[in-house]
Amino acid sequence: MNIIIIYLLLLITLLTFFLLTRVYKKELTASLTAKEYPLKFMYGTAFFLIDIFSFLRKKLFPNHSFHNTKLKNKLDKLYSGKNTHKIEYLLQAKRISYSLLILAGSIFIGLLYSCNALNSSKKVTSLQRTDEEDSYSLEVSIEDKETHIVDITVSPKEYDFKETLDIFEEYREEIVSALLGENTGIEAIKYPLHFISEIGDKGLTIRWEVENEELIDNLGQIYPENIENCGAATSVTACLSLGEYTASLTIPLVLVP
Repeated sequence: MNIIIIYLLLLITLLTFFLLTRVYKKELTASLTAKEYPLKFMYGTAFFLIDIFSFLRKKLFPNHSFHNTKLKNKLDKLYSGKNTHKIEYLLQAKRISYSLLILAGSIFIGLLYSCNALNSSKKVTSLQRTDEEDSYSLEVSIEDKETHIVDITVSPKEYDFKETLDIFEEYREEIVSALLGENTGIEAIKYPLHFISEIGDKGLTIRWEVENEELIDNLGQIYPENIENCGAATSVTACLSLGEYTASLTIPLVLVP
């Protein structure tokens, strides 16, 4: 990731520098043709670098001459009677422009390569933990040579006491509603009860106990022949379990014939 940031900073710096200097000595490139000077749009930046380096060399080495006499002699022969200083200046700008283009291309290719390497070598640092036990199959490459399939089992999420208590309370009404089935209320039970074994998506399980098996069996069936005309009061208990915590929810019922 750090190398990608470095490449991005280099590209941004290079682009910013180009935008700030692209119009430097623009009058020198106004008459140049794009066919002969395809990179003339970069010459402003090149001119700026040439002048900066020339200024620094004069400051650091005032008694040393850096003029290329051999090149000047060749240019004088080729362009007799013309301003060879300008021609030499343009040649230097041309070389620097190509160098800058190669540099920008190299940085861009390095950025693409680093991004591709990052995507191909991503590591799984965490797996999603749900309320149920999950299994994952991961493809693992060892030094980009061997590939293995690794099976990983992630245990269910664990809740503390307060979280568990809140979950019990959250599903209280839903448990009673699911229990009633076709019945209209807990004081008018005449149809079979629905003993659900789990509810919600947090792993909450339920075990049921009945108070009077002569009125309601363990499957929730009602025995109307044992119910008096005035009805019969009884109850069922939902034994709730979530992880290491348990709780009981007793629901009073009135059975009617």
